[in-house]
Amino acid sequence: MRDSDDNDDVLVEWSAIGAAVLAAQRIEFLLYGIIAHGEPELKETDRRFRHLTPESFLRGEVTDLRGTLGLLAKAYGTRLRLSVDDLEAFVKNRNLIVHNYWRLCKASIRDGQTLENPMAFLREFLDDCQRWEGILRGDLAAMRLSAAVASGGELQPALTPNDLDYMILFGHHARSHRIRKSQ
Repeated sequence: MRDSDDNDDVLVEWSAIGAAVLAAQRIEFLLYGIIAHGEPELKETDRRFRHLTPESFLRGEVTDLRGTLGLLAKAYGTRLRLSVDDLEAFVKNRNLIVHNYWRLCKASIRDGQTLENPMAFLREFLDDCQRWEGILRGDLAAMRLSAAVASGGELQPALTPNDLDYMILFGHHARSHRIRKSQ
């Protein structure tokens, strides 16, 4: 009976790790989308991101991207009206999961660092991903709304039913960090 319980625990943990990696990739894609569509002048200042599009990211042409989530955070954090400290903490946790999870949680390394409660860490990271996704979707929704108004187009196709909630979440984030578009 014990082996079955251990197997169930492993499957739950592996599922949480997979969900965390996928959630982090969604955040990365949203950041790429904001840069590619919402901040075209930012792309022109950095050659690594000059030909960046959400489509190229989704196609998986990784060698063409050259930009990592960490580079995006450092290069564009404040310009994208995001809290750089929060974004860097997110990147640090994402990198722990992607690059160091096994070493910190499963390897028996004498005097090595460990992660106290891996499942709690993964749950908290997934909650952070959900928060970040809402913030970034709110910024993208605001961009779509602004573009629709500027072009005299219809607002309805530009917005989804959840966009207002996302824009409110983004507004709270930007206000709580006193982040302005001009930064």
